[in-house]
Amino acid sequence: MFTPEEEDRLESALPLEHTVEYDGNSATYILDPFWSGGDESGDDASEGPDLPSIVFEWDQQGQEDDERQPVGDVAEVDENEGESTMIEHHVSRVIDDLSVTISTSKQWKDGIAPTVRARKIARAVWRFCRFQLDLSEPGENGERPMIHEVLESPSGADADRKIVIEFQLRFRSVLVEDVERDGVSDISYGVDTE
Repeated sequence: MFTPEEEDRLESALPLEHTVEYDGNSATYILDPFWSGGDESGDDASEGPDLPSIVFEWDQQGQEDDERQPVGDVAEVDENEGESTMIEHHVSRVIDDLSVTISTSKQWKDGIAPTVRARKIARAVWRFCRFQLDLSEPGENGERPMIHEVLESPSGADADRKIVIEFQLRFRSVLVEDVERDGVSDISYGVDTE
């Protein structure tokens, strides 16, 4: 499950300004980012974004990746020498699926056909996510490193007064929880071979 800081990092990594050329005309559009359902940054779920927009909607969050869990969920143990406790680092590898929807007006604007405008903007965002987006390092505000994959090519539909084109991203990350356990200061073994 993404934290608000991780959502903000993703949003700021994406290209929101796009120049579209068509039939000798050129115009620059800035996508209005919107997290469906509202979020900690204050998006209001009762009002939609201005067009053109990029809308993010979670399909699944924090789903455990069963094929990639360490045994007993313990990845590492820090033995505090000279102390009576130890720290177990429990990890849970999780998957988050996010739908990304580009919405543009169905009307001609700046001499550019609506379907051309929608497709070119959506294709640019999709290509960026597929080939350039990199969240593999920890963020400045404690955001977890993540790897991602684009699950599908953009697909579109006409909606009421707008054209929407959507694709899906899958993020893989690790949740870490430190658990303090009682340790032992000394162990001795005896073996009887008789």
